[in-house]
Parts: sequence; structure tokens; C-alpha cells
Amino acid sequence: MINYKILFVLLISISLIIVLAIASTSQAPNLKWQTESVYVSKGDTLWKLGREHCPDTYDIRTWVHEVQTLNGRTSPEIYAGETIKIFKVAEA
Repeated sequence: MINYKILFVLLISISLIIVLAIASTSQAPNLKWQTESVYVSKGDTLWKLGREHCPDTYDIRTWVHEVQTLNGRTSPEIYAGETIKIFKVAEA
């Protein structure tokens, strides 16, 4: 005998997974990125740089993680006086 409550929950769960997968892959698909070297000033953080260089249509958490990876880091810590590479949207 089919338990319709379990079937309903399963159907809703699968639908939600599909919607989330589509939403996560469709974020800012047409952006063209370039790298730029940035001098880190006192008080700078990757989050602050992200607010300046990451477009509103792109998830800043993803941007911070990608910049960490670009610079071979495992944490978002940056220090005044160093130069790091960041991603920014290429000029058209």
C-alpha cells in the first residue's frame, strides 16, 4: 500500500532540490572576470574588498572563497602591506 504522505514529502523535497540547483547555477552567468593586484591597506578585509569589487548579482561569500583560492589561502585573513590578487568584472 502506498503511503501518500511519504510520497508527497518526497515529491516536495525533490522539487526543492531541483529549484535550488537551478538557482545556484544561474547566478551571474554572463560575467567576465579579470584579476587585479590590490595593495592591502590597514583595516581592509576580503569582505570589505568584496563589497567594493563583487557585483550585487554575485554571492559575496563565493567571491571571498574564490579570492582565497586564487591567493593560495585557507582563510580570509589578509594583512596591511601585502599585495593580493582579486577578481573584478572586466570592463566592457
